[in-house]
Amino acid sequence: MNICISYGAIASITKDNGSRQYDASVTMNTSSLDFTAVQNMAVYLSTNMKYDLDDYNCTDYALQVFNSVRNNPLVVPDWVVQSSGTNYGTIPNGVYKLLNGMQDTNVTMGTTTSPSSTPCK
Repeated sequence: MNICISYGAIASITKDNGSRQYDASVTMNTSSLDFTAVQNMAVYLSTNMKYDLDDYNCTDYALQVFNSVRNNPLVVPDWVVQSSGTNYGTIPNGVYKLLNGMQDTNVTMGTTTSPSSTPCK
């Protein structure tokens, strides 16, 4: 197995995560205008932001897209290792911990499989 860690920004891509397992979710009703705004934000960020593991990773991207139409944005703190002072940025586990601590009927905890993806029209 080869592992390559890149220091600095690299080009980003959006991938299909259909049929993958996840452990937490939040549901939000949106208008057709909000849905279009989310689509536009997703495309804009995917072409204008550079992926960087600790400064702008997939968690940052997903939160920015999701929060673009929320009145009360989800704010996930960076993961900092106290012993070394190393800041690893926003991580998926931070989103899980935030959702797990929310008292909200739109939050679901427990392992689930995402639906298969279908193209948006």
